[in-house]
Amino acid sequence: MSKLLAFDLEATGLDTGNDRIVEFCFLSLDDNLEVSGRYQSLVNPGVPIPAESTEIHGITDQDVAQALPFASHARRIQALVDQCILVAHNGIFDMALLNAELQRAGEKGISPTHPLIDTLAIERYVNSHKLEEAYKRYEGKGFEDAHRAEADTRATVAVLRGQLRVHGNRLPESLEGLVAQEIQSLAGYEFKEYLDHDHRFYRDAEGVIRFNFGQHRGDDVADRRGYLEWMLRREFSNDTLNVVKQLLKR
Repeated sequence: MSKLLAFDLEATGLDTGNDRIVEFCFLSLDDNLEVSGRYQSLVNPGVPIPAESTEIHGITDQDVAQALPFASHARRIQALVDQCILVAHNGIFDMALLNAELQRAGEKGISPTHPLIDTLAIERYVNSHKLEEAYKRYEGKGFEDAHRAEADTRATVAVLRGQLRVHGNRLPESLEGLVAQEIQSLAGYEFKEYLDHDHRFYRDAEGVIRFNFGQHRGDDVADRRGYLEWMLRREFSNDTLNVVKQLLKR
């Protein structure tokens, strides 16, 4: 059975290309989804934490003043991620943010296609609810310290256990079958292999690379070179711009 690593991040904001991690939690899981290891820490982002972000997760500049920067954790986190299927709730944001921070620290980062079990994708398939509501449904109670990394990570694991317990007859038997792309396929979504963490580009079932946003959503990128050149002059994330540059070299 593949190794599982549940995780959650708290950040200075919602811009995955420019905002910084202020706290992380990674929980290694055994075959029964029980926690077998924990790696958690506050992180000094090197920039002030906006008040609106502090209102959400409660982490202040003073809290992280003595914490190590993310670069001090990057090598260990990269090694952890490389070995595992990730587990997260609404993991698209966390994957993109983690990738940006890892690359900023000189690591290779995470592929947009790295296996991810996203409890939000599963919940949308079987129920469609937020993490707090999903946790209450499966655990029969609310949980404290929402929007702190460890509390959210443990809640995500509890939701995954509950989803397998309650909806096991509708879900794949293998953990590999629970990754977001497989669940989206079960839910009837179009196959999309994303090329960047912001999901601006995807490869369809026939191998054609298409835009996933704007006026040319769904168009073959090969037919829109001018649009790719326009993107280079706009403020897209480095991850997306690297894909644009690769496509223009074709």
